Amino acid sequence: MASAAAAPWPPETLPDATRWLHRPHRRHRHAPHLEQRARHWAAASGLATGPAALRLGAHGLDRLAAVAMSEERDDQVLLYARWLIWVFCLDDHIESRTAPQAVDTLFTGLLHRTGAPGAPAGPPGGPEHPIVTALAGLWRQTSHGMTSDWIGRFHRHLREQYTGCLNEHHLRRTNTVPTVAEYPLLRRRSSGLWLYDLPEAILCVELPPAFAATALWQELIRHISDAANWCNDILSCPKEATDGLTVNYLLVARHHLGLTAPAAVHWLTARITDRLDRAAALGRRIPATAARLGLPPATVRAVSRVACAALNFPAAYLTWALCSARYTRDLSVNTPAASSADPWTTAPGTMGPPSG
Repeated sequence: MASAAAAPWPPETLPDATRWLHRPHRRHRHAPHLEQRARHWAAASGLATGPAALRLGAHGLDRLAAVAMSEERDDQVLLYARWLIWVFCLDDHIESRTAPQAVDTLFTGLLHRTGAPGAPAGPPGGPEHPIVTALAGLWRQTSHGMTSDWIGRFHRHLREQYTGCLNEHHLRRTNTVPTVAEYPLLRRRSSGLWLYDLPEAILCVELPPAFAATALWQELIRHISDAANWCNDILSCPKEATDGLTVNYLLVARHHLGLTAPAAVHWLTARITDRLDRAAALGRRIPATAARLGLPPATVRAVSRVACAALNFPAAYLTWALCSARYTRDLSVNTPAASSADPWTTAPGTMGPPSG
């Protein structure tokens, strides 16, 4: 593997990615209040106390929810903010584990707490990890009123993440670099496709099972997930290369394709843009696909609302990530969560899918 780490997006590459950003990007009108409540929840749940709470504030994960759901109700934005805080805490926890038994124990607890069929209660004796305990409360609030179809889909994606994280853990322990062809599916699974099931529960709009099972919807979600994951790979590559990690698309490309660091960034940026273009094209086909399934107009509008939330996520994520101290190499707890050129505004507007 090449030893030099690729720097986050160089200036000459960034415009290709930022054409998906809405600048100024709308931020929920009650964002400061909701962000404060989300941080209080993180502290009370044990996810972020002491220095971890200061790092959380610097990362600004709660701000991502205020951008991604800028036009939704306060309680919906707050619930989404809690989920985003939780999922990043989960990601950090998994990356810090050195034994596969720790990953196994963690996901056993997560599956049990969400009521997944056949999930054991986990080993007795010792307190639950705060990540498991926090999920129990989130799950009760989120799954209330959702059908068995949605719950089953969530559990399937959580089990896939379990398998994906174990696979990534094995690759890290053995210092194995996945192939260029293997990487997208590996990364997609380990990041948790259930993240894209959440908008339905948060918006109280469940996709009809027939539509959720269409090749169009499943492909759209794969494209959105890939785009967000690969943006994360570019931004986190310096730290992950320093830590000796191998599960990063830039490092995979450099190892197998022999690319220089700048060439790898250009290569991956082109793939991200392609995924976003494909997702937008699929999004435009949603009304016709829903109509062919015989869904009534009100349901078609509801499906489109969920699709807009999903399609907006990569742009909201990238807007947040480029301002977040989470991806600063020398992170200080005093680092501001946003740059002085803050791209967010707190103003009403119409939420819609990104335009290519």
